[in-house]
Amino acid sequence: MLTVPPQLDEQACRSSDEEAALDHPWLPSALRALREASATCPLSSAIVPLNASDERRRWTGTEASPAWNYARYDADGRGEALRALARFLGGERGCSVARLLAARAHELAEYTEMAESVGTRRFSHLSQRGNAPSAAAIALANEWCRLQVPPAHEPFVASDGPGVSLESALRSRLAEVAVDWPVTARAGMAALAATGDGFVAVAVGRRLTEATLRRTVVHEIEGHVLPRVRANRVGHALTRIGSAQGIAAQEGWALRCEERAGLLTAPRKHELAWRTLACARMADGASFVDVLRALQREAAFTHEAAYALAERLFRGSLGTLPGLGRESHYLNYYIRIRDHLAEHAGDEALFACAVVAPEWCADLRKAMGTGGVLR
Repeated sequence: MLTVPPQLDEQACRSSDEEAALDHPWLPSALRALREASATCPLSSAIVPLNASDERRRWTGTEASPAWNYARYDADGRGEALRALARFLGGERGCSVARLLAARAHELAEYTEMAESVGTRRFSHLSQRGNAPSAAAIALANEWCRLQVPPAHEPFVASDGPGVSLESALRSRLAEVAVDWPVTARAGMAALAATGDGFVAVAVGRRLTEATLRRTVVHEIEGHVLPRVRANRVGHALTRIGSAQGIAAQEGWALRCEERAGLLTAPRKHELAWRTLACARMADGASFVDVLRALQREAAFTHEAAYALAERLFRGSLGTLPGLGRESHYLNYYIRIRDHLAEHAGDEALFACAVVAPEWCADLRKAMGTGGVLR
């Protein structure tokens, strides 16, 4: 069964909008606006090419990049409304609640603009702001890419469908922790699995080892689903909103969950290392084809594996300019959360119960305050 860590039990953290409004009359409407913007953020769907599956089958490597097509998205002024909210909240000097929410509003505004600009130079510019692997992440990647990876002898299983599959395993684990979220199989996904707002998605028609199946279940459920569910069950408005860069930081938290389960193995570290190094090359100007060929030549990736990783990196672009590149988040935040917890061990409860980045933990703690009344 799902439990809330004792440091953030429901009674200690409960705070209603009415209580909050005593100190901040603007807070209830700001929270409603951010909840709606977060729930309807179009970026994750906008970056998936309409013809991703077709191009995966068709592309031969002779063209500069796959011929991806994207749906056009019109935000109807949402991005500017979120920026106006961020400006207003930024004017509330010395208020930790306002700082948290202003940064989240600005982030959601940027995501909205990115969704509107997929397939353009503007998208590539926005996606790369502060998104490159850190020096520490590159150093760790260079260490991990030299690990000896034994050949896999496990049988392969399917990503979706009945029987032994990732889809079935995710559904079983959700039932074990009493979380009633659907698991849906989706064509065109670059990732093997992904957690959204109240659902988990798996890619259609992919093969994976049983070890990868076990690890992916831990990564998605313990790393992504349970913190979001606990954030709602804790009953505090700010844990439900989360922080700027919280989604990025969750990838680092999910790796810690893998590590605790004994699943951050040499093959996984090798994969993460090359994700990071490939992302760094993309940030330095490498194209989709450059990255794919480097993975085949230097890391001995199969064509299928190299294409899958390059596709993930270049989501939202046309393959000649940088794409979303969220693969940098994994080691960036694995290191940052590790270092943060070395100094602030009590913040483990925050990562388990909120979608929060380590740089915002102090503000979140202060905003929640003693007894849960927002300050």
